[in-house]
Amino acid sequence: MPDRSKEELARALEELAGGQFAEAGPQARPAVPRSVRPTQPSSSASSRPATPQLARPATPHAQPPADDDAVIVPPPPLSAFLHYRSGRTAGRLGLTLRRTFIPVLLTCGVILFVLGALPRCLPVDNPLSQMPHWLSFILWGAGAFVLAMAAVNMLAVKHLLQSPAQGRPR
Repeated sequence: MPDRSKEELARALEELAGGQFAEAGPQARPAVPRSVRPTQPSSSASSRPATPQLARPATPHAQPPADDDAVIVPPPPLSAFLHYRSGRTAGRLGLTLRRTFIPVLLTCGVILFVLGALPRCLPVDNPLSQMPHWLSFILWGAGAFVLAMAAVNMLAVKHLLQSPAQGRPR
């Protein structure tokens, strides 16, 4: 069985070589050029390793193509590089983004209210109770602003979902 696969490999190599070694017979091996044969180590120790010599090319007159990096395909139109979205996709992206911001705005608004009320709820010996009163009013104002933005955003999402052009998201 192994001999059979060797014979098949030999025929395949023979076909690739273009019948160059066909006249020698199926069992004969092609002669390896002398420059490619491995060198036998000499008995004298050499300080530098032997440099391998390169083998001859299969066809002696083979020249590399002159324009091997030339592109034969025409360039794509400039519109292929432009990124655009259809109105329907852009509307859905806006809706998704608005729906994502609703819980973030609600959470931040509540946290700002709690931070503003924290100095009033803590005991007197706590360092946070020494926070100036004007800072509490600023935190409450910022919390009210963020909660108002969340309410406006919720109304906008409700309006977008009820509009017939938008339709229901999947």
